[in-house]
Amino acid sequence: MPITIDYTPFLGVPFVTHGRNLKEGLDCTGLVIALYAQAGIDISFIGNTEYELDRHGNSCGKAIVQSLKEPATQKVFRRVNPITESLENGDVILMRWIAPLDKVPDHLGVFYNNRIIHTTVMTGVIVNRMPLLMERIDSAFRYIGEPLQCE
Repeated sequence: MPITIDYTPFLGVPFVTHGRNLKEGLDCTGLVIALYAQAGIDISFIGNTEYELDRHGNSCGKAIVQSLKEPATQKVFRRVNPITESLENGDVILMRWIAPLDKVPDHLGVFYNNRIIHTTVMTGVIVNRMPLLMERIDSAFRYIGEPLQCE
């Protein structure tokens, strides 16, 4: 189910570890949650896992990957192979940002119009063209649940 997103209000929002607030800052999980909330979809449960910080203090990685693989989550997201299936706007992209390319993904973003919206420590929220990040992409998850109203 493609999702309409206006990412412009998020551009330049600073990176903050465990950030879940647009005014104070967002980490990659917080950004994904906020982008979906803007579309009226509550996926805050993906950020409710026990954080497993990597050596750089990033809150993504194994805990979020595990969250996306949980049975309850699989009722809301379906795993998509970005090599064999076309990505749709709103697909959650798992990437290896700091981790070596053969390790567990440690970063999230959202696919939108052949770009990936994500956040980094150095830039805050940024949008990159898809081809620039292809080698970093591990997998994608497509929202298949019913939209829930966010407060």
